[in-house]
Amino acid sequence: STLFPYTTLFRSTLDKSTGKIYLIGINKFYIIDPKTHSSEAIALDKQYESIAVDEKTGNVFLTGRESPSMGFFDAAKKEFRLIDWLKHEEKLINLNQTPPPPIRKIIADTKAGQIIAVDGFTSTVHVFDGKTGALISSRKIGLTPNGRWHLAGYNEQTRCLYLVTETSGRNVIEAGKINIKTGNDVIVKLPGLREGVGMVYNKILDEVYIAYDNARTVHVVGFENGGSVDGITVPDFGNDAACLDEDNNMMYLASWAHGEVEVIDVKKRKFIKRISNLHIIPHMFSMAYDKASKKLYYSLGASAVNGCFGAAVTALDPAMEKTEKIYIGWSPIDLIELPNRNSFLV
Repeated sequence: STLFPYTTLFRSTLDKSTGKIYLIGINKFYIIDPKTHSSEAIALDKQYESIAVDEKTGNVFLTGRESPSMGFFDAAKKEFRLIDWLKHEEKLINLNQTPPPPIRKIIADTKAGQIIAVDGFTSTVHVFDGKTGALISSRKIGLTPNGRWHLAGYNEQTRCLYLVTETSGRNVIEAGKINIKTGNDVIVKLPGLREGVGMVYNKILDEVYIAYDNARTVHVVGFENGGSVDGITVPDFGNDAACLDEDNNMMYLASWAHGEVEVIDVKKRKFIKRISNLHIIPHMFSMAYDKASKKLYYSLGASAVNGCFGAAVTALDPAMEKTEKIYIGWSPIDLIELPNRNSFLV
């Protein structure tokens, strides 16, 4: 994902069938082909925040708070058009504290050939045909509207979407399992701890994990028998990006309070250890676990609050507690203050 001056977080997505990356920019989106080292830019009518691609056709769908319409890029015709969708629109402005996730979300269900769109302003879920863009279904869901809506994950096998909601005051109040196929949703109430981050979904255990910037707790939300909430105590505040090794029941949580990764056994509901001195700073929002290498990958310091420090990705072996850096571009060499302009040259 890429950060922009609006203080919101725009999204990227990957077409696994081709390896192409689809990235939202300023009033554009980009199709990036790592195999050929090439890219193309498609101009947009508004600033969109969420993006999904139908892998069967290459069609691209976009949503955002600035547009009540859904953006649709016909890959075969190379044409961008709008799909009538909603009524409400809202200008992108600076919102409080860390970047809010897009309140309108869009997810591609590759197996079904459908696009699932969620509107947090009206608490509705909509299903579109990935080939034509035609609306298939639309309905209300039982999550509280407005505030902040986090995407924890989607299960293509069960066709269930997992969402977590916060109030505008940053209190985490609900987690939802939205069943696209049957409509039998499960909404679980949460105690309202502040500043939830690092929401991840475990498809093996059918659980959602919620970490907090302002609490020494990771909540475990289960969705069987009407839903349940359990807690795992972690050492400190400042919890942030999270990822899972589902095969071994391990959750890795980036905590910037002391620049560390916390290792948690989610099945045993047990904190295992801290891996310290990793130079993690707020607010990363992104960390990945690679099964093949058994390593974690995270940016050295892409931060919404503090700017971007260092041009590298860190690879961490959590078993050996060893790190290595993958350098990816320029880094600051020197800072020259210009007091009369209240600025620095980098």
